Amino acid sequence: HTLLEEAKGSYGGPELVVEGLNSIHRLAVALRQRYIRPGCNSSCLGGVVGQGQYSRHEVHAESSGTARTLGTASSLLQHLFPAQQVPIAVYSRAEEEDIILRGYTKCPRLSENIGRWQLSEEFAAKRLASAAFRMRLASAVGQTKSTLQDWWNTYDEIETLQVAQQAAEEASRGSGSSGDSSGSSGDSGDSSGDSSGGSKYSIRDEDRQEAAALVAWLESRKFGVGVAANLCGGPLLAEIASIVQDEQLIGLRFYSAHYPTMLCLLSALNIGVDSGNAADAWLGTSLLPEASVMAVEISDDKSVALWYWSPPEADSIGATDLVTGSAVISHGQRGGWKQLRLPCVHSSCTASEFVVMAQRRALLNRSAWCLACGNRQAGVCRAAVAEAALADRISTPKPAPCSSGLNRAPPLALLIVLMCCATLLLLVCLAAAYAWLVRSRRASPVTVSLHHLAQPQSSTTVQATITIDQESQNSSTKT
Repeated sequence: HTLLEEAKGSYGGPELVVEGLNSIHRLAVALRQRYIRPGCNSSCLGGVVGQGQYSRHEVHAESSGTARTLGTASSLLQHLFPAQQVPIAVYSRAEEEDIILRGYTKCPRLSENIGRWQLSEEFAAKRLASAAFRMRLASAVGQTKSTLQDWWNTYDEIETLQVAQQAAEEASRGSGSSGDSSGSSGDSGDSSGDSSGGSKYSIRDEDRQEAAALVAWLESRKFGVGVAANLCGGPLLAEIASIVQDEQLIGLRFYSAHYPTMLCLLSALNIGVDSGNAADAWLGTSLLPEASVMAVEISDDKSVALWYWSPPEADSIGATDLVTGSAVISHGQRGGWKQLRLPCVHSSCTASEFVVMAQRRALLNRSAWCLACGNRQAGVCRAAVAEAALADRISTPKPAPCSSGLNRAPPLALLIVLMCCATLLLLVCLAAAYAWLVRSRRASPVTVSLHHLAQPQSSTTVQATITIDQESQNSSTKT
């Protein structure tokens, strides 16, 4: 999969296939056995939903907007409540606003963190160690190259071809062909002439396992504690915390999404291959499979526990209850239910402990997520910025009339301003008065002389009078 670079036209993705429907049916059986009577024991759901009856007040289903997740949610509800005649609603958010389940596709800071990690010594060492293997498998599926950064795409191609090859072999056997049924060598002797190309490539089982281990290593660190932290799982953790805090304890609320959403939620809880806890190492050994479940259980005694379920054939780690240490496996099969340790005093938390812990680690609202991710472009972030600006305008006091504005001015500052203005005005007045006095004392004799010369003798006399007055105001004899 890709992150911010997802092509707009590809959103929605491929639809469910028959194999996926079978996986969903197995998941529904596991959920009914654990949460719905008569199969459940101490983990039965409350309300009518615990009796296997649907109630819109007790069941809420939300999915990301992709075809497979929407189909998964709808199909799962049908299997959980087979007596329900009317289709059960599945809610979804617009892609650009979905930070709850698909925040990992629109967080620039997460992409930056992944880019820095891909420049690390750890990544460089893995790239070098896996180079020959990657080139060999890329050639086997018709690719010219396969970088470690894009190994997911090669792995997805391998699995897609494997499914197509198995389908072709089954079709060949069903039509009476004698093709090899071992499935271990990818033999291309399909006599049915199938044009799907499913039997064109030969991928050994051990190579598929190594390819799966490599993609698990890559994805578990890409969305691990050190790289993702709470950037992509923080909003979902906040929503779960609000459910616990508001004591919405009756019924079922589930989310249908891809495995990065589950890894992101775990990272927000400080659970990951790089958490420093050896109990989390299993996350790096195999990719979380399709139709697996991460369940937050809220009991009547207000305790909160985290459980994980995977199909029996998908998980090589086994299911273990971390409280009792006993295996939660039936008939020796791999997979099943196992409890994961929450970051509380015990492996589970009290409701109050969980809320405090979750609120400390979560991103409590979309503004907090936009700020943490450095995102101002997503629709949800543009709306958050507009709401913040509106809130600032509302909270800012409106300007009052001048008189009241002066009254609100700090007293000391107002006094200083008034004193400065008064001093400046006084200096201006004194300067003007002094200038006027000087002009008056020098020019008044000339003025008197001019006014008393009713018939001036000549222009020379006037000029002389001015000159003499400038030299000596008391030289009347000279005048």
